[in-house]
Amino acid sequence: MDAGPAKLGRRVRRPAIALLVCLAATGVFVLGAVPVAGGRPLGAQRGALSDALTVADSGAVNFSAVVHPHGRATTAFFQFGLAARYREPMPSHPIYDMSTTALHLAPAFHVYSVSGTASGLVPNALYNLRLVARSSAGTVYSPNATFRTAKDRAPPHPLIGSKANLEPASGLVLVRPGLLGPSGMSEAARLASGPGFRPLTETRQLPIDSEIDARAGELRLVVAGARRRSTQQITLAGGLFSLAQSTQGSSRGLTTVNLLQDDFPAGPAYHGCAGHSSAVLQTVGAVDQGGRFVTLTRDSSGTARSAGTAWDTSVRCDGTLTVVHHGTVVVFDYPLYRAVTVHAGQRYLAGAP
Repeated sequence: MDAGPAKLGRRVRRPAIALLVCLAATGVFVLGAVPVAGGRPLGAQRGALSDALTVADSGAVNFSAVVHPHGRATTAFFQFGLAARYREPMPSHPIYDMSTTALHLAPAFHVYSVSGTASGLVPNALYNLRLVARSSAGTVYSPNATFRTAKDRAPPHPLIGSKANLEPASGLVLVRPGLLGPSGMSEAARLASGPGFRPLTETRQLPIDSEIDARAGELRLVVAGARRRSTQQITLAGGLFSLAQSTQGSSRGLTTVNLLQDDFPAGPAYHGCAGHSSAVLQTVGAVDQGGRFVTLTRDSSGTARSAGTAWDTSVRCDGTLTVVHHGTVVVFDYPLYRAVTVHAGQRYLAGAP
């Protein structure tokens, strides 16, 4: 009996078939089927689940399928990858840049059950999934299926000089935990060419020295204040930057947003400047929602004087331009070694050294 096609209610005389299912926290769901050597989808089984599945809180998911080799030695494995919304530029088709360990099936005329496990997944994110089967008859793929990882619990209170809470607001924001964080994070969707950048898909607590790529998005940063159990907040849009926070003396709680240049092959770089042109390398927009924050570049620093201050910091080939939309920002010009007070509606350019 041809067990595989029987599951689909019709007999298909192909070299092999694969029936793809995802083992989620709520049970086993049939997501689709494809002839392994023919490459033409058979269509989803009656009652198949078409929506994304939510997997267990562990951040790991098990995949399962049945494969009929039809007398050929067959290799089967699962490919998966973050959905297009977490990638920049956004691709027009699913990308499968991760895979499970390949399973080697001996030639046979019966159905094999195959499985694979993915771990270390981004929480609260949508993934694409497919099964790949190869034999001497060729390579084919199952129809694309999707699953969504579970959302983590809300993070604890931030710790001064140690931990910050980051909440995505819009667009795509990528983060790379700093030296205080876990090591060996797998490289996923990214804007900057550096290992470990992963999309920020929920409010997460990360080391204060983390790097953030918000050039295609906006986030809300919550850090600890100088007083016990107090917090400070700022909204940041655009820019590629790192974070730092002082824990000592009169500057205790002061949080620095340090715009990064020349740190990543695909990031902003001064070496692309032609002389001292006004070409903009990157811009970060900031809205101080109550706290002590400063934006820092090679040429200047900009410190908000009060809550509600809104300003843009643009790194240009000819220096750093600070534009204040609301409130007051004190700009310290490093080449001239002087402080300049910039009010709403004004701008100041600290020339490149």
